[in-house]
Amino acid sequence: EFRVEACFDRTETTGQVWLGLTVGCARCHSHKYEQLTQREYYQLFSIFNNADESTAVVPAPTAEVQAWPALQQAFETRRSELEQELAAAQNARFTAFPEWLGQQLDLLKQKRLPAEIPGEIRGILQIPPEQQTAQQQQTLQKFWVRQHPELKPLAARLDQHLKTQPAKPELTVRVLLQRAQTPRRTFVLHRGEFLNPLTELEVTPAAPAILPPLTPRQSGQAPDRLDFARWLVSPD
Repeated sequence: EFRVEACFDRTETTGQVWLGLTVGCARCHSHKYEQLTQREYYQLFSIFNNADESTAVVPAPTAEVQAWPALQQAFETRRSELEQELAAAQNARFTAFPEWLGQQLDLLKQKRLPAEIPGEIRGILQIPPEQQTAQQQQTLQKFWVRQHPELKPLAARLDQHLKTQPAKPELTVRVLLQRAQTPRRTFVLHRGEFLNPLTELEVTPAAPAILPPLTPRQSGQAPDRLDFARWLVSPD
């Protein structure tokens, strides 16, 4: 449906901008006093119906490309500093654990403690430590660090910094590629509904009868978008 709607939009925009015709009126049915019939609408539609969308990467502005390595290096340097600060604070907390061995701990309910444990963390905690994977232990450690009152600010600074990583300068554009191997057949759509093609009314690319004919550059083949583009700007 999205592809058909995109073809409708291209057909009608092209008609208004380049042909000076409100071709959209003929999408659902022909009108008595309109210069374009429904069949002619879908002949224009078929020109775009055999184009597939793709994404192409194009060069970014030179200044952005040249500036990116320095920005990335500054980001990595600061990231390393924050990670080292957090690791040092973690190690300091871990060395304090042995003095608690053998002591009885009382469970206290305090508002500053996390009220809810995420389902993923709860599931990992149900696995014996010796059976936990390295990834699971890393997930637990990351969660613990971000709950600990002394480590949480350091972790927050690191998380905030990670959001500022400079994006590699590149531009992407949407392009249309002509289907050559498996061309789509185009039919008039009953009332413009993409699920209701009138299979007895198949159409091929052509210009409206009120305009000069659209001639393919290769004899015996249906006109394609290149033929249509040349026709649009032809002096005739």
